[in-house]
Amino acid sequence: MSKAKVIAVAREKLFREGDVKGKYVIDAKGRIIGRVKGLVLSQDGKDFGILVTVEKDGIVVDDNLFIRSRDIRAISDVVLLDVIVDVTEVAEEKASE
Repeated sequence: MSKAKVIAVAREKLFREGDVKGKYVIDAKGRIIGRVKGLVLSQDGKDFGILVTVEKDGIVVDDNLFIRSRDIRAISDVVLLDVIVDVTEVAEEKASE
């Protein structure tokens, strides 16, 4: 492996499930939509996502909302999304199932 590749890998931030589980998830409008329930990985291992427990007014409206990795802007103290999540719409969709 070239020196440049080694440096790039060393600078990449890697997360374990325990690092993100329980973090607040904030959508692109700055609204807290819930908390990370867990991580999921594609069968080929090339993509991942998070499962979010979504709450509205303190009530869980969806316990397994899937957010793809491409919709995640950043992970730090919180998980910041690049997408808008309408919690009311999520609740309505879940109720109709």
